[in-house]
Amino acid sequence: MKLQNNTLFHIIHVGKLLERQVEKTMKSDFNISHADAKLLVLVGSQAHVSQIMLAEAMSVSAAAISRQIDKLETNGLVSRKPDPNSRRTSHIILTQKGRVLQEKVITQFTEILHAIAKADGQISAQTHKELINLEKRLEKNDSIAQNTRIQITNK
Repeated sequence: MKLQNNTLFHIIHVGKLLERQVEKTMKSDFNISHADAKLLVLVGSQAHVSQIMLAEAMSVSAAAISRQIDKLETNGLVSRKPDPNSRRTSHIILTQKGRVLQEKVITQFTEILHAIAKADGQISAQTHKELINLEKRLEKNDSIAQNTRIQITNK
């Protein structure tokens, strides 16, 4: 089978192209990285989100998410609010400045998607549903693989 006919190759390639486009747009329009934009959207989408939840959602280590939050906090976009039920947990919340930027980021994400759809004709509801299902299956498989690695290492 030729590599260019491989579905997995195309999925990975499309993902990289999209990420590159979003990265370029986020840098030029808002002077933030794609990862920072994604974090702002995640923080703004839930009332109480911990660093651990964010690390899992972003597929990064606790140390990496802590550095990223530190940077956003220094820039006045997020703040840490101690959890009254746990001294070791704090919730990450958007500041007013962060909320304004989050709304702009979401608008920009939507515009990028519309530009892609317009160039391609459209992204059908079925294609969208299939992509979400694929993402869920991949996350489930990744979780199963993680648990298997943990069980093997603990033996």
